[in-house]
Amino acid sequence: MSVSIKEELDGSEFRESETIAFDIETEGFAGANGDEVTVIGLYPDSSEDTPVFLINTKGKDIDKRELWENCNDFPMAAKVVVYETECTLLDVGFRSFIESLNTYDQRLCGYNAETWSGGFDIPFLRTRFMNHSIEWYLDGVYYVDILTEVQKHINTVEPLFKTLSEDEQEQFKEEFNYSDEDIIAEDITDNLESFGETTGYNVYGDNNGLDEAHEVLCDCGVDDPYESSKQAVEDYENGVIAPVIYHCYTDVVRTKCMFDLVMAYTPAREPSELKDSGYI
Repeated sequence: MSVSIKEELDGSEFRESETIAFDIETEGFAGANGDEVTVIGLYPDSSEDTPVFLINTKGKDIDKRELWENCNDFPMAAKVVVYETECTLLDVGFRSFIESLNTYDQRLCGYNAETWSGGFDIPFLRTRFMNHSIEWYLDGVYYVDILTEVQKHINTVEPLFKTLSEDEQEQFKEEFNYSDEDIIAEDITDNLESFGETTGYNVYGDNNGLDEAHEVLCDCGVDDPYESSKQAVEDYENGVIAPVIYHCYTDVVRTKCMFDLVMAYTPAREPSELKDSGYI
């Protein structure tokens, strides 16, 4: 597919879409401590529109030709827009996208980006806006978050290693001769169930993180290049940008897939009926 590397948006990217899935990648969790936004991903619900990824290079000398070549095996057409600083990404790039939205007919959609009880992406953005003294121009943007609907209306319970206490986890690894790497890389479901039956420990829990819920409930054919977000942070720090963009791509595609699932199978029949919906 064709990926174009641009220096700015032209306002034509999302003319046909009603719902635009949204996700950010960051250097870490501590926006107040200087961790920056590295990528903003925007995925349209119309095939007439083009996914967009806004990149903060932090002043690194990025070879755009090399970036284009590394991105060109992506399974989708996309526009990658490169900014040298986080401030420019937020104050120019993301602002341009937000100002191009029709706030009556278009909405952002996220998964734990902002819910009634918290969220990550939008609170993180607020902190970074404050850090750069950028006005909060997202006022009036319509937003829906689907995490609460998944938690409330869809059963994602399955055997989970993280449900066990630390002592129980060590006992499980010893019994089945697992290393920490094995726990991440292998399918341990059957052994977890057996372990729960023989020990009486509870091995079941809600698997409603984006990656996990997507794997349990639907498969839209995208594979994350990373086992954890920490790997994406390390690649970004080393100037390896293309797989970080693809990591963000998998997140926004999964968010859109989960939005479709929620609208088809939960009581809400319109986005405005979702618990976490309204103006930012």
